[in-house]
Amino acid sequence: KEKVIESLTITSGGALTIVGSNLTIQGEDDSIGVFFVPKTGEPKKVSVLIHNKPSKLIVQMPALADGTYTLRITTQFTRSGKNVKAARSYDYPVPLKVGTGDQEEDGPQVQ
Repeated sequence: KEKVIESLTITSGGALTIVGSNLTIQGEDDSIGVFFVPKTGEPKKVSVLIHNKPSKLIVQMPALADGTYTLRITTQFTRSGKNVKAARSYDYPVPLKVGTGDQEEDGPQVQ
């Protein structure tokens, strides 16, 4: 039976590794970057990119209040080397939780 991940627990201010494709944060648009979007309130933008490559990002997470967040990546990057005209965003489908729930729970933990 396949296990469904309902949420992941993250640590405010910690490092987060994101693996995928076409992830490089690149472009001139103000919307470019990695964001933690709370259910209510303003998104928190990551200000430190530790590793910024097409297949992997490592970011220093901003200080986040307890709650549930959506991870949003917005970029103009393409493998051709030219930026696309309009920024593209991807919202990670699994909610990320800070300071909520029991830290001893079974299941994946992103830190």
